[in-house]
Amino acid sequence: HQVQWADALIVCRLAATYPVYRAMAFARHCGKRIFSEIDDLIFTADYPSPYETYGGSISFQQYKNLSIDYPLRQAVLNYSDDVIVSTADLADVCRRDLFLDDDQIHSLPNLPLSSLEDVAACQILPIQAPAEHRIVLSSGTLSHKQIFNELMIPVLAEVLSRYPSVRLSIIGHFDCPSLFSQYQDRVSIIPFSEYHDYLQVLRESSMALVPLEVHPTTHAKSAIKWMEASLCGVVSICSPVRAYTDVVVDGYNGLIAETADEWLIAIQRLLDDSSLYAFLANQAFNDARRLFSSTVAHEFWSRWLPSDQDMP
Repeated sequence: HQVQWADALIVCRLAATYPVYRAMAFARHCGKRIFSEIDDLIFTADYPSPYETYGGSISFQQYKNLSIDYPLRQAVLNYSDDVIVSTADLADVCRRDLFLDDDQIHSLPNLPLSSLEDVAACQILPIQAPAEHRIVLSSGTLSHKQIFNELMIPVLAEVLSRYPSVRLSIIGHFDCPSLFSQYQDRVSIIPFSEYHDYLQVLRESSMALVPLEVHPTTHAKSAIKWMEASLCGVVSICSPVRAYTDVVVDGYNGLIAETADEWLIAIQRLLDDSSLYAFLANQAFNDARRLFSSTVAHEFWSRWLPSDQDMP
């Protein structure tokens, strides 16, 4: 019954279970506008990515469970008055698969938490290339492990071999092979941790790698890792998925790489060229501050919610 005093109901990433539908129906009965918020491609048959891309991190039964409930999530979106998406790709999918009109689709990117904003506010400008580099690679999920195992491990081993001063931090859900054992004094394996701990590691790094398989699910993702790295003064190298190519201009505010050779060359460019590094880091920081400013959210919600002056 708390819906009665609300200006609107926002349903975030929920499937069409009875309690969810009941709440939505009650909101409609009360004359409330219903928004559904979605920031991942969990509402189409394209989700999830192929099983092999998980690199053995989940069982096939777990994978099948991920694959079966997209119609329930789609039903919630269809029952809503409006849909809030985090990326341009998700907006395109809503038009194509849900047949929504443009005026029913609203874009609001995932924005930085206050802890990340605090880090950005303390950033010393202009950003300079470090005397020694630390590469960071992180993952908070069990997906995208095939590209790490088959592409990134050989590339990172080659980098560690060629550059004796380079250090590597690997954060999150990774099964790191004995291949790195010969560099154990320069490789830090950090388990999935609290967000402030993650930001601390990111701040201590100079280069963030974001490898993703090219697939509809990754095209629809948000550029969160680029945003986080950029606001920490760190340069990113990203896979050519739309999640990142929509914000990263190769050679301007980051680098894009797909093949093993491209990843190796991109990493070497940043290690060897301090001027390029500084240019990319400063441009990325400025672009991230502009694209993911808190004013974006204020401008978005002010279209529907009353201002303080309008409140009784």
